[in-house]
Amino acid sequence: MTGPIALLLTVAAGVLVGVIDVRSVEVQGSVGVLFAAAFFLAAWHPEGAWRRGLMLGMSVPLAHLVSSVTGHALPYTVDSPVSTLLAVVPAMLGTMVGMAVSRLRHPTADPPSEKLPPR
Repeated sequence: MTGPIALLLTVAAGVLVGVIDVRSVEVQGSVGVLFAAAFFLAAWHPEGAWRRGLMLGMSVPLAHLVSSVTGHALPYTVDSPVSTLLAVVPAMLGTMVGMAVSRLRHPTADPPSEKLPPR
């Protein structure tokens, strides 16, 4: 049941990141929210976290696309729309760190010991 909840939280965080990025002059705020959201979602529910990290990272290019289609003026200039794809980097970094923390919190079973067959 946590899978659909994680997906809904990812969509909500992606919308929040997109709104922050389109309305602020500096990118540090949206990058921080992007990293934190990816981190907490991956630490909470690590199964399929890379997909949610990719979704979060793509929220910035999607927000810029919606902004250009609707004619909303951005508070800063974007040299190339392809450069908005760099938002995938902090999202995936947050996802990787969150997955690592999750694995440290919940280690897997001990590795199987080598047992000799009975004689």
